[in-house]
Amino acid sequence: MERKHVLGLLMAALLPAICSAGETHLDIAVPSRVASDYFGPVKSVEEEYAYDMSDRKYKEFREYDRAGNLKYRKKWNSKGEQTYFATNMFNEAGCLVRQRTEDVRHGSTNDYEIVLNAPTRQIAYQCKLSGEVEILTYNSEGYQLTSTIKNKGERTLPLSKFQRAPDNTKQLYTRYDERGRIKYTMAYAWTDNGLMSGTRIAYAQKDRKDSNDYEYLRIDDQGNWTQCLLKLKTVEDGETKDFEKFTTRKIEYHDE
Repeated sequence: MERKHVLGLLMAALLPAICSAGETHLDIAVPSRVASDYFGPVKSVEEEYAYDMSDRKYKEFREYDRAGNLKYRKKWNSKGEQTYFATNMFNEAGCLVRQRTEDVRHGSTNDYEIVLNAPTRQIAYQCKLSGEVEILTYNSEGYQLTSTIKNKGERTLPLSKFQRAPDNTKQLYTRYDERGRIKYTMAYAWTDNGLMSGTRIAYAQKDRKDSNDYEYLRIDDQGNWTQCLLKLKTVEDGETKDFEKFTTRKIEYHDE
């Protein structure tokens, strides 16, 4: 009872500010296609990828509405079996009000109630199954800055944090563990035309560093890449491992 009461109070603090007919979640959050670094009026993105030129190929599909909101996302494993399905639902004002995620392989489903608080520039996700609440905070331009989580009646803990450049590109991402300690940090580098050129990941609690370098083989007329070679390197406890991930994308656009 105590756990439900605390979580209920946390959501109640946001409920009075739920979006009205004149405001939407986009008053806080940039469209999800923009947050995913897509250019132009993207309608759908189908990705197929494999590691080290293997015949085992994985697939992912996303579809967006005209406003750039993510409608749903699906994933398949190398056997062609669907493993994940997430659906976002919006009200008449365009507010994201519910999210449903399904782990198809394990048969588990999570439902999230979503509440907007425009004055504090926050969106809260409450998992109906576990009761945990995740709160995302955005800057004045609508880009996500932080994520915190309330779980099991404990104090609110940081989950993640972004540092952004003046143009809002991601510069540094910090991920925290279940005790609120830094788990790892990720630094980003970008090309002149707005594509991510690489990331560097440093782990705080173990001797490990990762590097990811992107090589774009094809780019379409909108500036989105359609073929990419990702070179991954992991150095852990003095041992180095190298991988390659080759991805192709089919991108469909809304008519303008």
